[in-house]
Amino acid sequence: MAFTHSQLTYLEHLGIDVWLSRPVFEQLEQTHSEPQNPVAALQMAASTVSPMAQTAAAAVNVSSEAPHGGTPAPVLTAATPAALLAQVAPTADVVAPATQSAPAPRFNIQFWCYSSGVWVISGEVELSPQHHMLVHNVAHFLQGKKRKPRHVGIFSWPMLDAPNIDQGGDIATKYLKQHIAQLQNLTKCKTLLAFDDSATWLSHMSPVIVPCSLSELLTSVDHKKALWQQLLPHQL
Repeated sequence: MAFTHSQLTYLEHLGIDVWLSRPVFEQLEQTHSEPQNPVAALQMAASTVSPMAQTAAAAVNVSSEAPHGGTPAPVLTAATPAALLAQVAPTADVVAPATQSAPAPRFNIQFWCYSSGVWVISGEVELSPQHHMLVHNVAHFLQGKKRKPRHVGIFSWPMLDAPNIDQGGDIATKYLKQHIAQLQNLTKCKTLLAFDDSATWLSHMSPVIVPCSLSELLTSVDHKKALWQQLLPHQL
């Protein structure tokens, strides 16, 4: 592009030695936008990687040329982000979570223990006075005498609402046996009458199992008749 004398004098006063028109400048910018050699490409790529990768690359950037013609220095390869992640990744096998223990069994056993040796148990809770009166009448039928119970109480499991404490079936059986041993000190059991499914945990005591519950017995004449026939051989 040719300039007039006045234009050149103006550019000289501005300190501009080279003047390019915009179309020519844009063409040169596009031509030099991509690096023409691998070193420039690496420098440009380094500007786009994460800070961790840049730090690692700078730490290992050692020239392979030996100073003053000595032994060549070892060449260290810059660590890539994938390599850095591989170094910090755990190599040990993943440990499977411990097997959770079985949930604690939940049950209640209501006891009526008479001095004659008759024990009556039930799995029902929150019993009414009618339930207690029914049990006393059944006990009187078995023992033949009107005697008051030596013990009326309930054994509930789990004893504590503590999930970190082992309250499995074996522990429940252990403490239930201890409870029964204490009751045996009050009065020895000769006949154990078990309503509903309360005999599940006392099967070793050879209970007389009544399949119905106390509530069902209160409302059903057929259940009362069946119980009377069942208890005849077990009278003391």
